[in-house]
Amino acid sequence: KAMGVRRVYLGMESGSDSVLNTMNKNMKAERSIEAADIIHRNGMEFLAWILLGYPGEGKKDIYLTRDLVVKIKPDVLSVSVAFPIKGTPFYDMVKDRLQHKRPIWRRTAENRLVFRGRYPNSFYFFARLWLHQEVDLAKGTMPVWRRPVHVALKWALRAGMEVLSLRRPEVTGSGVQEHGRKTIAVITDRKSVV
Repeated sequence: KAMGVRRVYLGMESGSDSVLNTMNKNMKAERSIEAADIIHRNGMEFLAWILLGYPGEGKKDIYLTRDLVVKIKPDVLSVSVAFPIKGTPFYDMVKDRLQHKRPIWRRTAENRLVFRGRYPNSFYFFARLWLHQEVDLAKGTMPVWRRPVHVALKWALRAGMEVLSLRRPEVTGSGVQEHGRKTIAVITDRKSVV
């Protein structure tokens, strides 16, 4: 702050150590909490970047990310959907699942999944809004009369995520197999087969 720094941008990406490991971030979510604490104690603002939809990420990982952002209460929260850039290891992981139905960059700031992922695009739309609601409620800065509306919206978004996650997985590989018109998915967090 003494050097004129007013805001720090942190690419936290996820609250799940498993997802961070898959991303090769070489850090644990706990380090993001420590960094946020140092920034706040020194009177600076910070923006937290969160990335959803990375291969292998499930609802449990998104809930861990929610726990992270609610705990650190960033001044600004930016939630994006994972976007593969040619020449990166991430691109190599998903290149066989890229969707070419429409141009990838139809407009700027288009925040949609461009590869067949675990959940549909609409799931991530709800998840992004849900994370913002969670952080806004955790900060406690909204007028009291608006809080019930935000709590109701938070639960409606969470219910939408749950419903959308029940759709058949769209991804092949990593525990999901396509057999003709039927898809068989091994749901590892429930230890059951769909």
